[in-house]
Amino acid sequence: MFIRFYKFIPAVALLLSWSAALAVTELPKLLQPGIPASPISASSHDGIVFRIVVPEGAKNLTVTTSGGRGDCDLFVRAGAHPTESNYNSASVHETNAERIVIPAPVAGNWYILLDADRPFSGVRLIARFQRTKSTLPVPILTPAPGTYSELAAVSARSTIAGSKVRYTTDGNDPTEASPVFPRPLKLTTDTDLRVRAYTRAHVAGPVLQADYYVNPPGTITTLTNGNAFTHRAGTHGYNALYKITVPAGKTKLNVQTSGDIGNSEIFLRYGEAPVGKVFDKRSDKFRNRAEITVENPEAGDWYILLRARTNFSQCNIVASYAGTKPDLTVWADALKPYLSVETYVAGDCAVDEGFVTAGSRRLLRFTTETRNVGGVDLLMPPLRDSENNLNPLYEYHACHGHYHFLGYARYRLLDENGDTAATGSKVSFCLEDVRPWSANAPVDSKYNCGFQGLQVGWSDIYDSGLVGQWIDVTGVAPGSYTLEVTVNPDHILDEDDYTNNTVTVPVEITAP
Repeated sequence: MFIRFYKFIPAVALLLSWSAALAVTELPKLLQPGIPASPISASSHDGIVFRIVVPEGAKNLTVTTSGGRGDCDLFVRAGAHPTESNYNSASVHETNAERIVIPAPVAGNWYILLDADRPFSGVRLIARFQRTKSTLPVPILTPAPGTYSELAAVSARSTIAGSKVRYTTDGNDPTEASPVFPRPLKLTTDTDLRVRAYTRAHVAGPVLQADYYVNPPGTITTLTNGNAFTHRAGTHGYNALYKITVPAGKTKLNVQTSGDIGNSEIFLRYGEAPVGKVFDKRSDKFRNRAEITVENPEAGDWYILLRARTNFSQCNIVASYAGTKPDLTVWADALKPYLSVETYVAGDCAVDEGFVTAGSRRLLRFTTETRNVGGVDLLMPPLRDSENNLNPLYEYHACHGHYHFLGYARYRLLDENGDTAATGSKVSFCLEDVRPWSANAPVDSKYNCGFQGLQVGWSDIYDSGLVGQWIDVTGVAPGSYTLEVTVNPDHILDEDDYTNNTVTVPVEITAP
């Protein structure tokens, strides 16, 4: 398990207590109590996050993984997304047999991270909590939230027999006056679904909120080179259609899915949508990982059909093409933003280097993972010229003990009108090989802070626990915002494609 450490990390770790962090992104990987998620897969050092709602009165929250191949590590955290360095409890054995028990869990959202110490597949995840006489009922929704094509047929039941599940679709929490959940609820449009179970004694359990997105018939979703579309889902018998436009001169086109629960497959066709048995290529694997590669693809539109062989959910789909240059993209699923309240004093690295002012600050923290999806390595400009003069594109960070490339990334918080509400400090990186994300990547790392660059198929990762991996949101009004992360914003580094350098995720800034 790799964690990027610098000498200032111990002080930072003391500031990041889990109790001070608040989740700001509700990803729709909803784990139902007692219902296994399986099979689950992830490529090297990818992470998959699940969420389970624990009611008042529950005890002994138990999370286990088992089966499959490879090696997944397990992390859990209350109220916010866990990372490898910031969690409530962890299990990191050399196999997929991981187990965590929280004897007295606080009520609310608990987040579960399955991290690939090595690529894993076929893993089974299950979470349970023990009920007591005072435990409140929790609704169970099947299938899980996600983005569906044409129809999502949803069922609901309660963890306590005799309870009535009531629901709303207007953004308000259910009350006893809300309608009883039908069997099933057929959703054909985007829906903010909220459900709550009431006992026979009219005691209300927690509200379970789930976003179901439903694309109308005939929708073709355009994929951006190297950027994943996450949380895809499907009802058995329905298909979803995607498209990617490949420029001339590319040497490879790759399409893959990963992390899905259920059974899906992909079909690829140039110029037109795959229909029936008419397609150019079909994936040779089903279930939790499918992949198609085309050498020297024709320029133009390539259509991808994602077929639901059974009900499936929690699937990622990504298409990328490679040329003769490096190509940087941000892996959106790694961001996992959360709020943290921290105190800094004069003399702290973060204060001395201008990342934050002294005092108690409210920070929106997140992880930035840069992937090279291009056809060749990215070699950074030299640190010094032939006369040993420092390249002005670099600056020395005394607290870090090495040089950073200036202006490598830009962090912005956008309001609902798209205006900038807050920005990160001038973001500089030491760009190096941290983890291989592609199964075809070179085994050994090549670049480091003394010889900066990024190999094809490798990622550079700045963990959310590091200094500067934040936007200071102290004083930002509560509400709905968008976190925007851009790498190489000024196009100083020569790339094959600049259109895939920015990703955005919705965040909710809560009241202090």
